[in-house]
Amino acid sequence: MHNGAMTPPNRRSFTARPALVSLALVAGLALGACSGDDGEEADKEPTAEPTMVDGVTVEGLDLAFGERATFVWEPSEGAAGKVEATVEGVKVVSMDDFAGYQLTDDLRASTPYFVEVSVTNVGDADVGGSVLPIYLDNGSATLFPSVVFPNYDKCGPRALPEEFAKDATADLCLVFFAPKGTELRSLALLPREGFEQIDWTGQVSEPPAPSASADVTPDPSASPTG
Repeated sequence: MHNGAMTPPNRRSFTARPALVSLALVAGLALGACSGDDGEEADKEPTAEPTMVDGVTVEGLDLAFGERATFVWEPSEGAAGKVEATVEGVKVVSMDDFAGYQLTDDLRASTPYFVEVSVTNVGDADVGGSVLPIYLDNGSATLFPSVVFPNYDKCGPRALPEEFAKDATADLCLVFFAPKGTELRSLALLPREGFEQIDWTGQVSEPPAPSASADVTPDPSASPTG
């Protein structure tokens, strides 16, 4: 069960990235050790880390539901697009919402989620018909893609419209399943190999508890109408 906001998971990427040390920081420490300034040190406020570099969201950032990520993405060869995506909300749903579909035993033992995402194309390439590179992270070594259900009307569409050129917008609904014994820890954005995932976390809505049916004593004088 989800109690409060989710905790961001450990970072992962498709390829390992070496730790980088700022040369300016090393030089500053060396100068501070070798020079004296009569013991006077200026109190400086720490500089906040940037969240955007060159017009895109920095890798490895933690975002809350409702916050936007801007990223470069090439869903197909030659179609390098630039997209803004926002996870607007997440809710746990019931297996009853998939009545009429043949589910595997593994899916039936899973926890299903509906994830609402808003998208804007801010690049020049048309990325229409593509599925966003957003995955369910349950804290394991595997990221889980959204699942498609043909002709499903309770959550959709999963993919962008067939034509999705610059300035186009869309509201999507993605279906995810967390395997048995696990739950959604974050929604991970992973648009390409070597990218350190960006995570959305926040309050997950639980399905309403079933209400107890009230005991009603039928009125013997009542009769069907119509």
